[in-house]
Amino acid sequence: MMKIALTIRWLVVTVTLLVLGAVTPTAADDYDDCDQLSDRDVKIRGCSRLIDSGVLSASDLAIAHSERGTAFSDKGDLDRAIADYSKAIQIRPDYDIAYYNRGNAHRGKGDFDRAIADYSEAIQIKPDHDLAYYNRGLAYDANGDFDRAIADFDKAIEIDPDDHRVYNNRGIAYKSLGEYERAITDYDRAIEIKPDHASAFFNRGVAHWSIAWGQDDGSDFVTQIGLAYDDVVAAIEFDPEFGSAYCLRGQIDLEMTFGDYGYDDLEKGASLGGIVDLCELQ
Repeated sequence: MMKIALTIRWLVVTVTLLVLGAVTPTAADDYDDCDQLSDRDVKIRGCSRLIDSGVLSASDLAIAHSERGTAFSDKGDLDRAIADYSKAIQIRPDYDIAYYNRGNAHRGKGDFDRAIADYSEAIQIKPDHDLAYYNRGLAYDANGDFDRAIADFDKAIEIDPDDHRVYNNRGIAYKSLGEYERAITDYDRAIEIKPDHASAFFNRGVAHWSIAWGQDDGSDFVTQIGLAYDDVVAAIEFDPEFGSAYCLRGQIDLEMTFGDYGYDDLEKGASLGGIVDLCELQ
């Protein structure tokens, strides 16, 4: 919806300026180039020409900087993206989209504190910004602040109860706190929304594996291991390149003496970039 709104705004501005004779048809093409998503370099050139044209209102100049920032971000040039988002915010201090996108760029650089600050600004401007809550939760999680991460995921779910990503990541935060049953409940919901959610299957498998090894009496060990095995098999089915899932399946194979297949899984998982600790012999 955000992108549609911007597109309609560009269309209205372009037609109005053409009627007034403020821009040429060539300049109108720049609006199309700046607005499109298929070619980032074309987008950057179109936005740059608009920025340099001197015909944009302050609000539309902020949009052009934000759109160019998105193209830079998509290309992995996060410093230039941040510079454009910062310019957009300087021009229009109430531009929640620019704060949100700059937060994503800071998070992409691993600067989680600055990301949190930007997401917080976006939320202050737009209190129902579910994606800002979600991404701030990811930043808190990356900082090891799992309680705040969960609180933000809670808020994101309150606004949009059908985003499978939020349930999966809240499950990860609960798992980090050792609350495996709550984590499993969240993974269940993520899978209910997205039945081919390989990551949620894998994470649920890890939770069952952790429960199995955390029991004092081992009374439920075989059941939990079996559930973990079923989940990693599903994860591999939905994502055949999921290295860590192969490694966990390998560990289970070796632990339950299902044969020598476990060694093959560990080797394959490691080759696919699986989690190092999980891919090593225990």
